[in-house]
Amino acid sequence: MLAESRPVLPPDGMLPGSLHYEQKPDGFRAIVFARADLVRVQSRQGSDLTPAFPDIAQAAALVGEDLVLDAELVVPHEGRLHFGELQRRARHRGSNAIRAAAERPAYLITGVRAGSWGILSANHLLLSRPETCVRHVPPWLDFP
Repeated sequence: MLAESRPVLPPDGMLPGSLHYEQKPDGFRAIVFARADLVRVQSRQGSDLTPAFPDIAQAAALVGEDLVLDAELVVPHEGRLHFGELQRRARHRGSNAIRAAAERPAYLITGVRAGSWGILSANHLLLSRPETCVRHVPPWLDFP
């Protein structure tokens, strides 16, 4: 289900059943598949984003075990998540993608809800619970 924007959150207890709201970072929905011999970063539509995001592919390979992540791919710029910078990163391939990754690293934000989330980037390995990673969170990431 795709996220829908709302100007305000409903008061506690006003959502029916098990529905809940979650913060939606300004990025691309991505699925990362990693095995010992293969890493693939894929868009929600199935496009291969691996050539454009070698930093994410490298970080996923470093986890060292089979992995499937459903996450939001983001690029921070000047203290905020910046969709335009993410779009620019997505256009690069080869040596240009490697240079862009060094200049504007990408991050995967996973499971931003229910008290459990993580970050995957070239400089931040997957972290699964807020209490284990508060000291390691990039300063631009400000989730409740």
